[in-house]
Amino acid sequence: ELAVTLNVERFTREIKLVARLQQANIVPVLSAGAAGALPYYSMPFIEGLNLRQRMDKGSPSLHESVRILGDVARALEFAHDHGVVHRDIKPENVLLSGGTAVVTDFGIAKALNAAKTQPFSPTLTGRGTSLGTPGYMAPEQAAGDQVDARADLYAWGVVAYELISGTHPFAGKKTAQQLIAAQISEKPRPIDEVRGNVPAPLAALIMRAMEKQPADRPQSAHELVKTLDDSASMTATTSRRNGVLIGIAALLLIGAIAFRGQIASILGLSGASAGAAPSINTLAVLPFANTSGNPQDEYFSDGMTDELALALSRVPRLRVASRTSSYAFKGKAVPAQQIGQALNVGGLVEGTVRRAGNRLRITAQLTDARSGLMVWNARFERPADSVFKVQDELTKAIVTELTPKLRGEKAGAVAAESRGTTDPVAYDFYLRGRFEWNQRGIASIQEGIKDFERAVARDSSFARAYAALASSYVLLPQYGGYDNFPLREALDQTRKTAERALSLNSTLAEPHTALAGALNWSWRWAEAEREYLRAIELDPTYPTAHAWYAFWLNDVGRPDESLTEIKRGHELDPLSQVIADNLCQRASALMAFRLAERACRDARDARQFDGPAFNELVRGQYDSAAADWKRVGYGQSAAGMAAYSLARGGHRAEAMAMLKQFERDGAKAPLNVALAYLGLGDKDNALLWLDRAVDRHEDSLTDYATPLAGPILAPLRSDRRFQKIVDKMGLTEYALRMHPQN
Repeated sequence: ELAVTLNVERFTREIKLVARLQQANIVPVLSAGAAGALPYYSMPFIEGLNLRQRMDKGSPSLHESVRILGDVARALEFAHDHGVVHRDIKPENVLLSGGTAVVTDFGIAKALNAAKTQPFSPTLTGRGTSLGTPGYMAPEQAAGDQVDARADLYAWGVVAYELISGTHPFAGKKTAQQLIAAQISEKPRPIDEVRGNVPAPLAALIMRAMEKQPADRPQSAHELVKTLDDSASMTATTSRRNGVLIGIAALLLIGAIAFRGQIASILGLSGASAGAAPSINTLAVLPFANTSGNPQDEYFSDGMTDELALALSRVPRLRVASRTSSYAFKGKAVPAQQIGQALNVGGLVEGTVRRAGNRLRITAQLTDARSGLMVWNARFERPADSVFKVQDELTKAIVTELTPKLRGEKAGAVAAESRGTTDPVAYDFYLRGRFEWNQRGIASIQEGIKDFERAVARDSSFARAYAALASSYVLLPQYGGYDNFPLREALDQTRKTAERALSLNSTLAEPHTALAGALNWSWRWAEAEREYLRAIELDPTYPTAHAWYAFWLNDVGRPDESLTEIKRGHELDPLSQVIADNLCQRASALMAFRLAERACRDARDARQFDGPAFNELVRGQYDSAAADWKRVGYGQSAAGMAAYSLARGGHRAEAMAMLKQFERDGAKAPLNVALAYLGLGDKDNALLWLDRAVDRHEDSLTDYATPLAGPILAPLRSDRRFQKIVDKMGLTEYALRMHPQN
């Protein structure tokens, strides 16, 4: 029946294309042709079982499953890179031999489809010879739509789910029609609910692979390979220590400490006694994966991560890595040892968050970042409105594990004290607002403000929500422009909300930092410094306070101290793109190029170009500096810095053309005009427009072209007219301290 529907010549041509695939996890095609009217192809004989037969003999271990799935993913990776889509990934097409999994029948479904001379009969489609096999085909494949490599990733996800959980995701469906309908419209139960102890990155990857929309899946097999390679060592350890880990999980779920000896041994506690000092005293809380299947719940999983980190940061003698650095690993499968080294921490906390209906499920695990061993895990399932209770229990479990002396009610109170509200609705608004604020775009900041305002409307004593409002208002002029958000109004709103936060909780560093920033950008220098120093006194580990104080120190002509301060911020938040960019800039200004080198490279990798551009400018690499200033894409004076660099590099005609454009729009960005004139060597016009920039209160006067420090305005500093500009900015006192009169 099949033969009469095929063009033999076309089938042979397609098979010969597939024969080019030569890779260790792909069964190669040896030959293809026709015996009379019957097309054929040949492959080498593989001794061993197929994956279906292996599963029928009993469930493989998690480690063996990950190894098999990794081999299949590598086969897909190679084939997809060579433009071949399998279209029929299923256990029967995965062969096991000599400890290796190989994929057979690559491209056969496509060859059959390409060579058909008439539509296949329903019976053939039911057998999976055209569209694929109903139990494993992607929704778009089942619907007869165009497919690409992501259809194979979906089928891989179904195979992975079945292999690891021991059951097909749609096991209740028996007929081809039922399976196809399920593939198109039904969502499978999360795999970590079916089988426990599945590493969170692996569970999240499998569920993403089975997303209905191709755009929501991993976009290439490279991601599968990377995650599985990282999961292999973890699952090997899990298999070896399974008995101990089950005991530890049970221990944590009931809040007891019965197996303290074993845990102490894993953690390396001296004497392995319950009261011994822990060896893990530095920790990173990695972003918990949202496994609800609803992207709109991302704010909640991020919020749970942040709240846990905040609670743990209040534990004495326990240092918690900053949010920015921890979130650099969001959605990335990176070995524990590599993360620990990058963040300089001894332990990692990670997990998953799922909200479904009125149920909330959180899984968490602690990994020793030095050995890569998972030392405990736990699962918490409660009604969705019991989020406070789950947070308290989770924090208590971790604190008890790391710091036994704080167990009991004292440990459980850590999360409750840091949360700041007893109203779950207000708290949910706060989490939504923080999620928006962390996106750092003007629209998201404004959305965050709305959520924070809803939070304080629900609970007028919610100090952290008022602090978040202050941190939002202070950023409005910077992200939305001074024309749209006047500085004075932003300062008034920042001050009002910061003072309200501090009246409710005087121990918070965030409102002091926000208020300091507003005062700094308003050129109220002495008041700003008091607020910065108070913030750092309250929380010496708050990287934002150190980073912003570094700006202030540079503004008032103390560049050496500014460099020290930004280095401290970088130590606290080593993966912050913004802080790396600032360190690049501060070190370059002092000609500390060896120190600047790594920070500038990190900033460039993160597409933060102003620090690297400043570095190139100081080095006299004017052409590359101009190109990078043009890439900055934000900050009104970046274009002026580009014109300055072009002029200094001898490209006067291009600089003049930019100057003419600046002058036509001079009222909005007079600093750009000043910088262009300065680069062209016209000091008189540079001073004239610089004076106008001060009247307009341009923000880059406290960034790139600072009056008292840095190389940009150095040629003007001896001019009396420049001294008047310094006086207008309120910096005369600080200038005199730099050069005291004899």
